[in-house]
Formats: sequence, C-alpha cells, structure tokens
Amino acid sequence: MIFLATHSTRHIAPSIVFGGALLVVLCGCQEQVEPVVPFVFRDVTQEAGIQKDASTYSIAAADFDKDGFPDLAVSNHHLLPFSFLKNQTDGTFEEIQPIFRGPVHQRQVSSGSNGEKEQLLDIHGMAAWYFDDDDYLDLFLSTGGARANRVLRNMGGGRFEQVDIDPLLAGFKERARSIVPMIVEGGGDAFCFLNHTPGPGSRFVTRQGDQLEDKTVESGFGRLKGTQLMGFHGDESGRHLYLNYSGGPLIACELTSAGKFVDVSKELGLKRVGAVNSIALGDYDNDGDQDIYLCRGPNGAVAGCFVFGKSIAANLTLKDKQGLRFRTQGQIEIKVFVQTRETKGKNPVPEIVRLGRGKEMISVLPYRLDVNDQRLEGEPDILQPMLFLHRNTSGDLILQCGSEQPTTAQVYVIVHCSSPVEIRETWGFKIGAKKFANRLLENREGKFVEITEQAGVGDAGLGQDSLFADFDNDGDLDLYVINGGLFQGNSPNVFYRNNGNGTFADVTQQAGLSGPEKGRGDAAVAFDFDRDGDLDIFSINGHGPWKNIFDWIDDPWETRDSVNDSESFGPYCLWANETAGGKSFSIDLIGSASGPLALGTRVVATFGGKTLIRERNASNGASTTSILPLHFGLGDSQTAELAIYWASGKLTKHSAKAGEHLEISEP
Repeated sequence: MIFLATHSTRHIAPSIVFGGALLVVLCGCQEQVEPVVPFVFRDVTQEAGIQKDASTYSIAAADFDKDGFPDLAVSNHHLLPFSFLKNQTDGTFEEIQPIFRGPVHQRQVSSGSNGEKEQLLDIHGMAAWYFDDDDYLDLFLSTGGARANRVLRNMGGGRFEQVDIDPLLAGFKERARSIVPMIVEGGGDAFCFLNHTPGPGSRFVTRQGDQLEDKTVESGFGRLKGTQLMGFHGDESGRHLYLNYSGGPLIACELTSAGKFVDVSKELGLKRVGAVNSIALGDYDNDGDQDIYLCRGPNGAVAGCFVFGKSIAANLTLKDKQGLRFRTQGQIEIKVFVQTRETKGKNPVPEIVRLGRGKEMISVLPYRLDVNDQRLEGEPDILQPMLFLHRNTSGDLILQCGSEQPTTAQVYVIVHCSSPVEIRETWGFKIGAKKFANRLLENREGKFVEITEQAGVGDAGLGQDSLFADFDNDGDLDLYVINGGLFQGNSPNVFYRNNGNGTFADVTQQAGLSGPEKGRGDAAVAFDFDRDGDLDIFSINGHGPWKNIFDWIDDPWETRDSVNDSESFGPYCLWANETAGGKSFSIDLIGSASGPLALGTRVVATFGGKTLIRERNASNGASTTSILPLHFGLGDSQTAELAIYWASGKLTKHSAKAGEHLEISEP
C-alpha cells in the first residue's frame, strides 16, 4: 500500500511514500477572533532582476544551492530550453544557463513558405530530486516529441550540467509530460512518469541503489489513462495518486499492498468532471483532511464564444449558422484565422470578413474601426461562407457566419474592444466559459462532495493552475487561481481570501494579483523568497496565446517561424507579500529512514481552536515537483509545540517560536 500519510496520530508502519510527513503543532494560545487585514502584494519582478518574457511550461522551486533561500527553475516550453534563477539572498535573482550536451537549437532550412525554422527543446514537467550521492538537489526534465528526457546534475553554486542517465529514465520518447518521485519501502526511490500518449508511454520505475527496475506492467501503471500527475493524498481509507488525461476528468488511483494501481475514483465520490488542468490539495476548512480544488479550462480548440473583459473570442464553423449580438463603445479590433482540412495550421485570412449591408471586404489583419462606422450599417444577405459584421438599428453589433454552401472551414475570431463588452444574444453556440467553472471538493470522511457554490470559488476564467497557501498567516489556506486564455490572450487571475468559516471572498483587486494582460497564464508557486516570514508568489505566463499557434503551419510541435516572435511569450511575475498578517514559522525536514527529503511526513497543527494540516509533499501543481519548507501561519500565537510523525513511523516532539525557521532531522 502506498503511504502518503494519514490524518490520525497513531503509529504508522512504513510502506511506500508519495509525499507527506505527519507533523502536529500544538500552540499555546486562547481562541481569538482575528481582524481582517487587507492583502498587499507588490510587483518586484523588475527590481528582482527577472523581468523576462518566455515560452513557459512549469516551475520547480527549492534551495538548490543550500544557502537557505529558495531558487527557481523554469522549463521553457518551445524556445529557450531552461532557466535557472539563483536567489542572491538580497531580493534579487541571477539567471544561470545550464550546460546541455549537443545543440540546444538546431537550425534547419525549410523549402516551404515559412523559410528558416528553429528546432525546439520542448521541455515540460520537472522534478527536484537527488539523482546522485551528494547533498545538492538535481533536476529531471521531462521532454516532448521524440527527444529523450534529461537529468541536470547540480554542480553547486547554481550550476547545472547534463549527465548520462539510464535508458529507463531517458527513453520515453512519447511527448513526456511529468515525473514525480517517491520513496519505496526499504529506502529506495520510485519514479512515476505520465506521458501525453497513454498506455506504453506511462512508466513506474523503482531504484534501489544504482539498480533501476521497470514495474510498469506488474503494477498496472501502464494502463492508467493519464498525462499529468497532479497530486497525492492519504487518509485512513487509502493512499491516492491523482492524475488526468488531456484536460479530461480527475482520476484517483490507489497502489494496493499487492503493488497494483487501482482506479478508486468512484469509491472516493469523484465524478467525471472534464477539462481539469490542475488541482490544489489542502485542508481549506481545517477539519483534518485534504480537500481538492479542480482548476478547469479548455485545453485546445473548443467550440463556442468566450468573453474576457473587453475581448470576445469565438470558434465558429462556417457551414453552421452561428452568431452573436453584442454592445460596446469606441473602437474594435478584429483578428480572424481560418483552418480547413487541407491546412495543418490556422492562417490569417482578412478577405473572409464582410462589413455591413454592402459586404465590404477588409484587406489587412488586425483591422480597426469605430463601432459607429457607416460601413457597418445594415444586415447583409448571407449567401457565401463568410464572416459578417454589421450594426443593427438599435446600435448593437452582430457577428455571424454560415451559408447554404458546404465548407469544412473553421474560423477563429477575436474582437478586442476599447470599452467593456456586453453579450446580448447568441445563436448556434453558447457562452463557453461557464462550462469550465472550477470546482471545490470537500473531503467528508473519505468521500468528496462538491461545495463550490457555498464556498464562493466557482471562477470560470479558464483555469490553468491553482494553489492553496496561507498568505496572511492566520492559519487558514487562501486560494490563488492562475487563468490562461484562448486565442485572445490572457484572462485575469483570481485571488480568494479564506474567511475561516468555510467560505472565500474574491479580493483580487485589493491584493493586486489579477496578473499581466500579456501572454497566457501557465503556473505559479507560493514561496518565501525573501525569508521575511510570509509567502510570496512567482508565476509564469508564457503558454502562448493561440494566435501564435496559428503560425505553426508545417509542424507545430517542432518548428517556429522566429525566436523573436515576442507575442508567443508571457512575462515572469514576482509578487512580494507585504500583508500585515499574523506570525509564522517554517520547518525544513531532513530525513534518514524516511528518505533524505522526508517525503511522507505530514503536518497536523492545533492552536486557537484550529486544526491545520501540512504535508511534506513532492507534488506542487501539474507536472512539477518543488521541495520547499513547511509554512505555518500562527495568527497571534507566539509559540508552538511540535509533534512530527515521520514517514518511517517515528515520532519526535519539538518546540518552535514565531519567526523561526527550523531544520529538524529524523533520529
């Protein structure tokens, strides 16, 4: 049976560990009503020296150089291979490029219309882990296409160098997405891989000393239909691994005592809710067990219409009679891309757009005009497979397509407005964002129950990533949601304050955490980069608006027109937490029998009438593994009594003071 940790405080025999150590914190304080303080975050990206746009995928955070401050590793999805941001301990970071073997970019010339191309490295998920016998965390890079996975050995001082690895780790040339390490009974390691291509592409590999063994078949792991390892959770009913497939439903699997992976989604009450891009695990209601937040959004082309502030993005089929009526003021900007069965990519086609009764053709994209432009007057006759835009007598704008003529063309249209937009009617499709609303699942004695509406966290902004963290140090886990975008670009992130009564409040604007307009939201990590006792946020936004995917005509996974196409990129963002919140302390666990990182150690903290849970966990969002200190917000408490339930079954007790950072070793 996998041991992730249970929330009981009884002695637990060691088995297999996916991430968490059990730690109980007893604080000497009386229950108090904490005042609500405003969240204050300040954008320090530029002053930290990491102002940069990139094409990104995932983040791994850890103290890689062992100076006591967390560093950042960012996998750059399409162009730049990898960025290591070394924390300089003074509020700034230095970017250091690793040493790769062979060419990072291979130039090649195409005889097609796109000319010279760039060969991409295509790095996806990452894992911080010990791949050798020194004390420095190394990095595993999961790589897509036909490329081998890579291990970057940590040489110290922020320097990484690619090293040879066993074919069992390197040979998954099936668009690999993630790797997550865990501890095996007897002190060895195990690595779970999940690739975009299910079946043989998924692997379960164990390591004892220098010996690797592929246990994919005997464990049943290869039969799992998944692309991303999203998280782990253990309670008295079982030890569960969460994964999904291509933005599909969340799946929970249990590794039984016989060493078999079994789908237990139904037993846990997990309904088949699709479009899950990532999950956040955390005890949001402080009842002693882990709840799940499903971060959802379309992962690919979806039919329908999406509205984001001043922008409309619609995916239409010319053969169908589809359209929408909307109201706005000022100017509009139109972008149109067309895909047919005969073309691999989506091409800008200005001549498909017709304006008003006169059906005037536009000649360039993007095309700007005023909503009161005379060319928009009057309803046109729709006889050809075109995209029509006109203004009715009430001043509403109508965008529609369709004809009696057969066509296979798919049209992607973006309308940017200078003023807020109101959708008044649609036909042939629906407003799409609502069907991708996020969901909160409360764990009730081993069964998950949806309580999204009651909790007030049903954001429908095309979620890409989310994280639970105590950002005001009051002992309650707040929630930050990273939203991406479709072909229109980015959509605002959402930041929820935990009210401490089972509900949340949207305080995004107060906190200043809506994120950048540029790019497409990708992932985020909560970490105390300046060691001032509260959790800061680093996010990446370079998943790329779909406009740039339209440019990948010949081979969208292997080539790009130009490494300088900055619209493909999104910015790194670093927000320093300057909230006048409560007190806190943090702990680094150093394991022995529980493994060097003490994965499988879990935290239960009791103070002021609250019960908190924190886990030493090796999964921090979809496709990535960060190793960070355990953080405890204590409110006004000054001291805490600690009970640490190690993954090996040992129990140790300690004391902590507010403001301390402790390093505690397993005896």
